[in-house]
Amino acid sequence: MVSTKKYLLGVVILLSLPLLISLRLLIMGERANGTVVGQGKVSSKGSRYGGSYTYSVIKFVSKEQREYGLRGPLNITYSYGTILEVYYNKSDPNDNMVFSFLDIYLSSKSYLSGILLLVWGGVFYAGRIEKKEKMV
Repeated sequence: MVSTKKYLLGVVILLSLPLLISLRLLIMGERANGTVVGQGKVSSKGSRYGGSYTYSVIKFVSKEQREYGLRGPLNITYSYGTILEVYYNKSDPNDNMVFSFLDIYLSSKSYLSGILLLVWGGVFYAGRIEKKEKMV
C-alpha cells in the first residue's frame, strides 16, 4: 500500500516529467526569439482516429545568423507575429522547442506522464479500498 506522502511525491514527479524531458535544451541550449509566420495543417487520414490538426509555423535566427523553422504544438495556434521563446541545440539547431507551458505539457512528450499519473492514482485508490476492507 502507498502512503499519502509517497502518493503526493509520485504525483509531483509525474507532473514534472514533461519539464524534465525538455530540461536538456533549457539548460544547455541556446535561446532565441521566434516569430509566428504562418499556420499549417496536417492530416492523419490513414490512422484509426483520423482528422486534421493545426499548428503554428515559427521562424527563428540562430546566433550564427542562420534562419530555421519549426512547427509549434499541434492544435495550438498562435497569432501571426507573436514572439515566442525558442531553445535550440547549438550543434544542431533543428533540435529545438518552443518554451511555453502549452508546448511542454500538451505535446506528445507529455502523454506518457498523463498515462502514468492515471495508473499511479489507480494504485493509490486500490490500496485505500483494500485498507478499508481489512478494517471491516
